[in-house]
Formats: sequence, structure tokens, C-alpha cells
Amino acid sequence: MPTDAFEMAVVHHVFRNELESAPALIGSVQPGQRRRLKLVAGHMANVIAALHHHHMVEDELLWPKLHARIPVRAEDIQRMEIEHQHIAKSVVNVELRLADSIATTGSAKAHIASQARVAQMLICEVEALAELVSDHLSAEEELL
Repeated sequence: MPTDAFEMAVVHHVFRNELESAPALIGSVQPGQRRRLKLVAGHMANVIAALHHHHMVEDELLWPKLHARIPVRAEDIQRMEIEHQHIAKSVVNVELRLADSIATTGSAKAHIASQARVAQMLICEVEALAELVSDHLSAEEELL
């Protein structure tokens, strides 16, 4: 079944939008709001899972076909494959920070300043992921 490039642009827009808005969403969680943090973490997990699935499909179905059909673009395709690996590493960092944030917010001993520091580290990781993903998606749209 042929894929409409417009559909890919729509999916890319969703990933950009969700990742770019995530730091504000995370920042809106007040120290001690464990339930709200779990909701935000669940949302982030869904976005990350969708991104992983999207990249997995590209890795398994799209890149091999493009390598075969347009070998002259092998370098660009390899770039996309390598960027998927970098994004996956960044996702792990986000997941670890999410777990830290939930653990810190759930701890009766955790001080408000500690919770705020952990939340800020999470925001930094999400911002780094958002930048990687945005740059990757732009390159994908422009080059391939």
C-alpha cells in the first residue's frame, strides 16, 4: 500500500508538538502532585512509545526499500538510521528522569527543592529529546 507523504508530515507535526509542549506540561506539576505527575508521565510514555513504533517501522520497512531503490542516497539514509539510535538513547534518559521524578515526588522525605531540581533535570532531558527529534524529522522531510 503506498504511503502519502502528507500523512508522514502530519505524524511528524504531532511528535514535534507533543515534545515541544512537554516541558511546560511537566513544569505545571507542583511538588507533591504525585497523581498529576503520573498522568503526565503516562502521556510522555505514550508519546515515546508512538515515536519508537514510528522509527521501528521506518527501520524495518522504509530504509531497506530506500536503500534498494535509491542507492545514491545511501549516506542520507544511513544518517537517518544513526539518528534513530541517538534518539533512542535520549529517550532512555527521559525515561530514567521520569522514574526519578515519580520516585522523588512519592517520597515523604523528599524536600520541595529536591522535587523541583529533579523536575528541572527531566525538563532538560525532554528539551534535548525534542531538539533531536525536530532536527531529525526536518532532515528526513528535506532529504528523503
